[in-house]
Amino acid sequence: DFTLASNNSFRNTISLEQALRQSIYSRATLSKSWEGTPNSISLSVSRNQSLTNGDITETLPSLSFSHSQSYPLRFGSSSADDETERPWYEMIGFGYGANISNNRAKVTRKVDGIKRTVNGRDTLVVAEEYERARSQSISQDASLSIAPKLGYISITPRLSYSDQRTFSNNDVPIRNALDSTLVRTNVEDVQRIGTLSTGFTLGTKLYGIFSPGILGIEGFRHTFTPNLSFTYNKQIIGTSFAPKQMLVGFSVGNIFEMKTFPSDEGKDGSKIQLLNAGMGISYNFSADSLNFSGINLNYRTGIGGTFDISGDVNFDLYKLVEVAPFQYSRVNKFLLQEEGRLARLTNFSINLGTSFAGEKNTSTSSGRASQKDSLSQQTSASNYYGLYREEDPDFSIPWQLSLRFNYSESKLPPSPSRAASVQGSLDFNLTDAWKFSTSGGYDLLNKEVSIPQVSISRDLHCWIMNFYWIPIGPSQQYRFEIRVKAPQLQDIKVTKQGSERGIN
Repeated sequence: DFTLASNNSFRNTISLEQALRQSIYSRATLSKSWEGTPNSISLSVSRNQSLTNGDITETLPSLSFSHSQSYPLRFGSSSADDETERPWYEMIGFGYGANISNNRAKVTRKVDGIKRTVNGRDTLVVAEEYERARSQSISQDASLSIAPKLGYISITPRLSYSDQRTFSNNDVPIRNALDSTLVRTNVEDVQRIGTLSTGFTLGTKLYGIFSPGILGIEGFRHTFTPNLSFTYNKQIIGTSFAPKQMLVGFSVGNIFEMKTFPSDEGKDGSKIQLLNAGMGISYNFSADSLNFSGINLNYRTGIGGTFDISGDVNFDLYKLVEVAPFQYSRVNKFLLQEEGRLARLTNFSINLGTSFAGEKNTSTSSGRASQKDSLSQQTSASNYYGLYREEDPDFSIPWQLSLRFNYSESKLPPSPSRAASVQGSLDFNLTDAWKFSTSGGYDLLNKEVSIPQVSISRDLHCWIMNFYWIPIGPSQQYRFEIRVKAPQLQDIKVTKQGSERGIN
C-alpha cells in the first residue's frame, strides 16, 4: 500500500480529508502462517512522511514471529468434550512473540544561537537542520496463563516477561561553543529493559429470572457479571529502572432482557435486550496519592430495533480546589469526608438515534439489486472525496430516514463546556435508477448549520453517475463523476469538480 503526493498537494485540493491529512504513509507486508500450528511470521517495510516539514520515519525492514497461545501439556487427543472437564495442567497456555526492526528517521530540529551573515553582519539566529537517527531494536515477549474453572467462578492467572533492546546511532545538529557555527555530533546509546508482569482476572456470571406470564411476556432475565483484576509490573533488567506498577480493577456488567411468547406454535419467542449497563473503577497501589481512578458508567439500550439510546457518565471521588486564579487541581481528600457526597460529575454524554427504511426490493426489472449485492464489498471512488458515502448507493432500498441527537457536557473547570447537535439523513429513490440523498446537522448551542451534503446517483447499468454537492459553508464544493462499476475498472471515469477556492 504505497502513497505518493506532489509538493503542497494538501493545499491544492478540494477534498477536506486530503486537506486535513498532512502526511503520507506507505507500507508493504509479506506474511506466512503454518496451517495447524500457532506459528506465523511477517516481513514489512514502512515509510511515513510529513508534507509540511519534510520529516521522515522509516522501518527497513521489520521481521516478526508469533507463536499464539498453545497448550504444551495437552498430549494426544483428549476425551474431554467440555473445557471444564480437562485436567488443570492441560489448561496451561503458552505464547511467544519476537520482533527485529531497523529504523531510520530524518527529523527537523531547531538550534538556537547559530551565527549567520545577514545583510553583511554576523547575526545569531535560530537555525533548522535535520537530525539523522538510526536504530535497531530487538524485543521478545513470553507469557504463561491458565484458566481453570472453580465451580461458577472463572480465574485466569498469568505471568509474562518482556525484553526490549535498542541500539541507536544519531547525528544530532548542535551549536559549536567556540564559533557559534552549526555542527553535527554523533550520539550512540544502548538501552535494555526487562519487565516482569503478573496478575489474574476473577469473574463469574449471576442470573436472575422472573416469569410474569402476562401481556405476552414470557419472562425477564438479568445477567450480572462482576470482574476483579490484579496487575503487577516490575522492571528487573536495565540501566534506569522505572517504578513498579500495581493496579486493581473492578467492573460490573448488567444486561436486562425480555422474552415474549411465540406468535405461532412451534416457534420461539422474540428476545429483546432492554438495557446494557456497566461500571468500572480501579485502584493504583503505586501512586503516592489519588489512588482511585474515576468511576465510569456506560449504558446502551434499544427500543423495538428502531430507537437506540447510549452514553457515558464519569465521576471523580476526590475534591477539586482552586490553587491559583483559573487553575484547579485535584487533592488527596475524598468528597465523602469533606463535603458529605460520594463523587462529583465530570463528564456526561447521551446519544439518541432512530432510523426507518422501506422494505428492500429483492429484485427489480433491470436486475439492479443483484448488481448491488455483487458490488457490496467494493469501495466507491467517492471514498477519495472524504466527506461522502464510502459505498455505492443501494437502489434496492426505496427510502431510508435516520435522525440522531447528541449531547455532551464537561464539568471540568476553569472551562466547563457543553455541546448539543442534531443530525439527519434522507435517501429515497425517485425511480428504480435515480437515488437522491441529503444529510446535515445543526449545532443547537452555537446555532450553526454543520456541513450539509446533497448527492444524486444514476444507475447506468455497467456505469454509475454520482454528483456530490456541499452548498454552503467553508467547505462549499461539488464533484461530478461517471465511472465503470466493475472494481477492476474503477479508474475508467470522467470527473469534474470545483470549490470556492477555484480548483477544478
